[in-house]
Amino acid sequence: MITRESLILHLYSEYERITKEAEAHPSMDDEELDRLFYNRRDKVEDCLMALPCQTPADFAAKVVVATARGGVLPDWERGPIWIEARNLIGGAA
Repeated sequence: MITRESLILHLYSEYERITKEAEAHPSMDDEELDRLFYNRRDKVEDCLMALPCQTPADFAAKVVVATARGGVLPDWERGPIWIEARNLIGGAA
């Protein structure tokens, strides 16, 4: 069976690719890393997060991105990922 990757998963793959490139880059200069990687990754993240989830995998990808790969937790009340989560479960919680 052939399945098509959703746009969110496509953007997530790009987000991860850029992240891995940045992590492998020898520079420790924040400005250089921003210019080469993180500014571009931020644009990918903005596009990804703006899209509505169509599948559980879409939501999982958005959680990974929204939490900086599990490093931070967005605010429960105002964090876009938690707002979307509540909407996906019918506003419960």
